[in-house]
Amino acid sequence: MNSDKQFTNSKILIIDDNEDTVKLLRFRLEKEGFNIITAINGNTGLEKAIKEEPDLILLDILMQGKDGIQTCTELKNDPIARFIPIIMMSAVKDVPIKVKLLEAGADDYITKPLDFRELMARIQAILRRTGNQARERRFSVKLIHFLIRKFEKRGYFIYTPLDPSYPSSHSKWTGSIPDLFIEKGRKRRAFMMESMETLLDPKTVDRWKSFLSNPGVELAIIVHSKESRRAAIMLQKEYDINCRIIFEKKRKELEKSFSSKFILYRYLPAKWLTIILTCIITAVILSLIIGGISFKGGFMKSLSEQMGSYQPRDADRQIMELQKQLDRMKGSKR
Repeated sequence: MNSDKQFTNSKILIIDDNEDTVKLLRFRLEKEGFNIITAINGNTGLEKAIKEEPDLILLDILMQGKDGIQTCTELKNDPIARFIPIIMMSAVKDVPIKVKLLEAGADDYITKPLDFRELMARIQAILRRTGNQARERRFSVKLIHFLIRKFEKRGYFIYTPLDPSYPSSHSKWTGSIPDLFIEKGRKRRAFMMESMETLLDPKTVDRWKSFLSNPGVELAIIVHSKESRRAAIMLQKEYDINCRIIFEKKRKELEKSFSSKFILYRYLPAKWLTIILTCIITAVILSLIIGGISFKGGFMKSLSEQMGSYQPRDADRQIMELQKQLDRMKGSKR
């Protein structure tokens, strides 16, 4: 049924406290080529969403403890999980409930009992529409947090709409809000993450100009692919935008680059390196122990040979001979 190969190996998180529903969905979706993760309640679901970063979440509305609406709200408030699309599942068909779910941040809604063909169509539609963008945004959020840690250590003030623990924008900021704005004295820098989809948006250039309309702001555009870098450079030159284009490789590309530079790491996995080093250390220790034993044995043997060849001094030998003569004389008198 999953004829669209671009969704093969996409990761889906199922959050539902009904074990039968979870087992059935897992069986059917894995058969279609999806990687499935499951959670039996909202708390576990939130933890797995942040840790596993699935491409899509199937969330049941009626669960014991934390219900689907509360779980959905918390997911959308998390700086990383907020970009993961959510399909709500419930037997409730009331329109007000559906409206409430969509207001909580759900991307779609499907009623139980589930029609699997309808579910597959909705899953594919959402992944087709938001899959790449959601992954790009999650990567961007991670990079933003890396930059935040870096600049906080240097004493910069931080403003970002991607993390609720920081102010979203400066009080005197005008126009569009960047992904990250830092300020320290006269230094004012704005960072914006761009993908191929956002670079094709006609409003992108206006957004960049809006950033630069704020006094003293240096603009940095961060892209994650070579195609995006070329597109950003074209826009920069065509519209004469005063900004820096920064190319940040993704994790897989970084790993590939690292492995190509370090041949030993490329052909010898870490576990084999550990085994080899352990064997070498063990061999060295054993050789030291055996060498110590052989040294001790040789020393004792040499000592015994010296004791065997020991000859008494002349005075001692004379005393011993005199004692023997006295013993013989006593024996002859008897």
